[in-house]
Amino acid sequence: MIQVGVGCSTEDNTMEAAAEASRLAMASAGMVRADFALIFTTPHHREAYQGLLETVRETTGAPHLAGCSGLGVQTHQDEVDRGPGIAVMAVDSDVLHGYTFLFRDLLMREETVGHAIGEFTRELNRGVDLLTLLPDHDSFHAARLLTSIEEESSGPITIIGGCASGKDAENPPVQFSEKGVSTGAVSGIYLTGEFMHISGISQTCHPVSGPLIVTKADGSRVLELRGRPPLEHLSQIIKGPVSHIIAHAVDHIKIGLTADPSSTELQAGNYVVRSITEVSGTDGSLSTNETVQEGQPLSFVVVDPNKALAEFEEMVQNLAFSLTESPPRFGLYFNSASRRELFARSMNKDIQIIRKHFSEMPLLGLSSFGELGPIRGINTFHTLSGILTLISDPDT
Repeated sequence: MIQVGVGCSTEDNTMEAAAEASRLAMASAGMVRADFALIFTTPHHREAYQGLLETVRETTGAPHLAGCSGLGVQTHQDEVDRGPGIAVMAVDSDVLHGYTFLFRDLLMREETVGHAIGEFTRELNRGVDLLTLLPDHDSFHAARLLTSIEEESSGPITIIGGCASGKDAENPPVQFSEKGVSTGAVSGIYLTGEFMHISGISQTCHPVSGPLIVTKADGSRVLELRGRPPLEHLSQIIKGPVSHIIAHAVDHIKIGLTADPSSTELQAGNYVVRSITEVSGTDGSLSTNETVQEGQPLSFVVVDPNKALAEFEEMVQNLAFSLTESPPRFGLYFNSASRRELFARSMNKDIQIIRKHFSEMPLLGLSSFGELGPIRGINTFHTLSGILTLISDPDT
């Protein structure tokens, strides 16, 4: 059986907030002691993160702790956006086991750290598994880290998570576990045992062009789409002089790429969004922050909050339908901090939609600087997305 409780506190004092969130989590599940706990906290509590961890451990009794900072934290009952907030999820189970970790100095060490995490999961594997990563966005190359983990794990592994978010350069994102507190690191929790999990992905950006095959590329630079410079295709989307097209493209238009290069069309949940970092007025090429392969389909995409919310509701509804026979015990939600800003400041509409379909299901969420979630079995790094993962009892 899986018992889960979630609590949130907006108290200004860190120790009082940590104790309150932990007590609420334990009381909501009727637990005396937790096996492990996941903690998300806003940067307001930065000066006392170590004390926060100690308080959560004392209150929940959990020997394994993991978490990170976020500009916002969410539960199924509360949401804190840029104010003081601590959210705690406590879990007790005889079928689901949680093992936490913290690997420091992630920058330029993605492959080393990835292999270490993969080995960690291989040694602890007890059946079904789910790896949650909470890395520092500015300290890792996602593809290298994910590939290294997959190379070392005992078999196919599902990876979800979100990048810790911080206030500014002087108050960077923080990652932590029971082993301590760090920046420029990756923390997380490895879930393994007898359980089921399912994830859904909703994008904030949606296509405004059909799929265009990349016919010439050099690394992250796209030289031709369907045999023509990308700027020529952009000019058909944006009306106005070329000089304005270039500036507008970089600021407002992004590109969508299928996670699987063999896919020929962008459909809900099967693509990633990447920024255009440069458009050349000389040769009409564009650059992005992702390696692009020749033969890969590419679409231009733009932010569409209304369509994103409709797609999110459809995604949650589909998850609810698929879990009719096995209602989820709890959920984890990683929501882009930028996506959050686009929807509403006063209330997270995503959380309202989740509650509509899953009522009082314990939920823990983070406003992230990048999200991790699988697309048709391919572990992928996302931007401007909302990723919901639901965990259920084993199918009997």
